This record gives sequence, structure tokens and C-alpha cells, in this order.
Amino acid sequence: MAVVQLMLKQLSEKIDKVRQIAGNQLQDILYRAKDKLDLPEKDLLFLIFVDPAIEEAKAVAAANGVAKEKVGTCYLPWRNADYTYKQLIALVDSESYAEAVLEGWVISAGGITESTLRASSNSLIQYLAQAAPKKKARILGLFLNIIKRNRKTDRVLVPVITTLGTVYQGNYMSDPGLAQSAAPVLQCFREEARSRNIVKVP
Repeated sequence: MAVVQLMLKQLSEKIDKVRQIAGNQLQDILYRAKDKLDLPEKDLLFLIFVDPAIEEAKAVAAANGVAKEKVGTCYLPWRNADYTYKQLIALVDSESYAEAVLEGWVISAGGITESTLRASSNSLIQYLAQAAPKKKARILGLFLNIIKRNRKTDRVLVPVITTLGTVYQGNYMSDPGLAQSAAPVLQCFREEARSRNIVKVP
């Protein structure tokens, strides 16, 4: 599971080539060893990485007159930031893989290209805009885990702080029932933001 989590984190990050390699490797692992793998939430992983690839391969084969029994799979467009982050939304509710995806997302939100930054930010905001308070509380807990684990890693911590600032300024975490879950996150947020002079929390 740890290998899959690492690849999902890489697939969620900001460099197009890294995303493509990580996505291709995940597809290879899941497709070629599908009957041997013992992974949590394997059906969800197959829904994202295997089933669409098989359907795409069938469509290409049909267009070229290839018999269905000879169809295998094909690589999906993981270099495309919009496609990738939309596919990964399904994993944000996962008990096993959500934190890896979220950490990759927030690193991308501090990305080096406008398209990647926009795609990752939009995916996270889209999720939060529709999420129930219970799911938002869980996301805050994941943010707290990421902050605590990366206090000395500016490459991760600075985008996390920036992303949290965007989330709170947009009132996506303003639900009254989130106060208890938000308190430890905001405390870490203030401490780290103050020490780096990045953003300020009202």
C-alpha cells in the first residue's frame, strides 16, 4: 500500500512528466497484477486506473478495425492536469489514500505553471464546496497531519499554508460545527505563517 500511496502523491503533484510516469506505473501495476494484489479499496483504484484505460483501448481498437479479443489497455492522459485532478477527486474520501492525494494537491496549488495551479486548486475547492461538514472536518485532520509531518520541509509546508489561506478566505471551512476540528489546524497555521511571513489569519 505504501508504494501506491507514494505514486498517488507523485501523480497529484505539479510536474507534468512526473504525473505521467506515476500514472503509467500505477496502471501497469494494477492491470498486470490485478488478480494477485491485496490492496485496500482495490475496486476504487481499478475504477480510476484500469477500467477507463480498457475502454479507451477498446475505442481505439474499434476505430482501427482490431478484434476485441486482442485489446489490452492504454495509458491515460496523466500529463493533463485537469484530467488528472478530476480523476483523483474520488480518492479524497478514501481512508487509505486521501492524505497522499491531498498532500500532492496542495504542493501543486503552489505550482510552477498556471494550468497546474488552477487545476489542483479548482479540484480541491470543488470538493470542499460540495462536502458535508463531517467530510470537511476529516480534511482538516488530514491537513493537520501533513503540517505536523512537514514542519521542516518548506517545499510542502509553504503550499499547505497558502492553500489553507485560500480555503478560509473563500469561506469553504466556515461551517459552525467545524470550530473544534479547525482549532489545532489554525494554531499550526498561525505559527508557521508568522514565522515565514506568508499569510495572516484574521
